[in-house]
Order: sequence, then C-alpha cells, then structure tokens
Amino acid sequence: MLGQEKDEDKGLTPDQADLLLEEAMTVSPLPALKREVKAAMGSKSSRGAMVAKKPAMAPYNSPSFGKLRVTKAKKQSYIQISDQAAKKLVLLANIPGTRPGHAAMIEKVAAFACQPGLTKEKVIEYRNSLYTVS
Repeated sequence: MLGQEKDEDKGLTPDQADLLLEEAMTVSPLPALKREVKAAMGSKSSRGAMVAKKPAMAPYNSPSFGKLRVTKAKKQSYIQISDQAAKKLVLLANIPGTRPGHAAMIEKVAAFACQPGLTKEKVIEYRNSLYTVS
C-alpha cells in the first residue's frame, strides 16, 4: 500500500511521521514530541555536537596594546584592544571585507599591531597602505 513502506533509517512509515509532525504542530508543543518528529524526519539540530566549531585562533599579544581581539567576518573584520580603565573593548582597526584577500589582510594588520612602539594611527596607516598595494 502506498505511503506504508517502512523507512529503514528512521523506523517510521511516512504516514506515521506525517501524523507525528501534524500532532506536534497543532496539538502539543511538548519538547519530547518535537524531538521525536525531528528524529523521524531526519532533521539535524542546529545546536550541540552537530555544529562544527570554529578553529581556534592564535592569540595576538602586542607590547604596544596588550592582548588583541581579532573578529573575522564576511562584511567587515575588527581588531580590538582591551581598555583596562573602562573595562571594555576599544576599536583599533577595522578591515572591510568586500575586497579580495580580506582574510590575509586582517592577519597582516594583526601581526603588524604586535610590534612594539606603535600607536593606533600607525596601525591605521599600515592598513591603508595595504589597500594601495592590493
């Protein structure tokens, strides 16, 4: 009979899975039932062990600024420093991510910022010089 073949991987027939899904959506918001339906449908959770962790970044320690926090993103990346007096992060440099080689550029600027005797202006000047070379 159509719709009654057993799905070997999930252990439920398509009709059973449809009934469970319909019940979960209309009758009860019970978490256990929702998990059962997701498992039956082969849905992967967006949390927990299914999510691949980002690779750990090497910490950047600068004699000029202290510990640097590098945030990499597609549209814009940031290098921030910790302001001990205000107990917050302060922007050192931002790198727009629309150019080719964005990831390499953020690495170069972060490595440059780890040199002794720098100011924020020198880091910005170095970042701007990379734009003219690119």
